[in-house]
Amino acid sequence: MAAVDDDERDVSGVRIWATGDVAVLTSSLERKPEDPCWQGFGDISFVKDLGIKDLAASIDEAWLKAAEKSLSENQQSVALLEMSDVLLPSGVLAKLKARGYTVLGPTDPTYAAR
Repeated sequence: MAAVDDDERDVSGVRIWATGDVAVLTSSLERKPEDPCWQGFGDISFVKDLGIKDLAASIDEAWLKAAEKSLSENQQSVALLEMSDVLLPSGVLAKLKARGYTVLGPTDPTYAAR
């Protein structure tokens, strides 16, 4: 039964993506449980040896530094991100916006004018 539920959820996610329903997509991302792959990374010895207390935050910070460097050195930059990093308030695009960058999305009225 779980496989059927997973398949139904996958099809539903594809429909949400295909229709571009940002509100529903964001809502589905907010309800998505944390990826279990991230659990326990803080207990790995080499992670401790590197002094990394929060691996996900360290990855985000490295991405943000690289993005800021690329944005300052190039007229155009391209990045591939998970939708959670694009849409959620905890995502890296929200963090760029908090650092003073202009971030426009499909629901922003000025986005369509560009």
